Amino acid sequence: MAAELETMISEFCSIKMGDWIAGNTTDDFQFVRPTGNPIDKIGFPAMMTGDVVVQAGELKKIHKLEVSGDMAFACLTQYGKFTYKGTPNEDICVMTLIFKKVDGAWKLAWAQRSSGRKPDEPAPSF
Repeated sequence: MAAELETMISEFCSIKMGDWIAGNTTDDFQFVRPTGNPIDKIGFPAMMTGDVVVQAGELKKIHKLEVSGDMAFACLTQYGKFTYKGTPNEDICVMTLIFKKVDGAWKLAWAQRSSGRKPDEPAPSF
């Protein structure tokens, strides 16, 4: 079970994050951006092919992964290189993810991203 979730987390953090969302999230999925503004399952892939152009994405570390029945919680760090509205960015952020089991399959229900820090800055301590 944890291995399946670890694979999903790695895929979520990849360069194809926008495409991954469509088939791996609950219908009421929300992604809370660093501004605090949430975006849903429809808006997220559109953002990832519009305002955001991803050049690289990678899971750096899973800090915590807990499974309790049909729900799971993860905290991780992700590396990303992208442009946002034409402005280049390269950072490492902390993400919180909540998964639910729906009809026997794990689905991402909630994601929240911190503001990023430069890759050469000290890593957060968990």
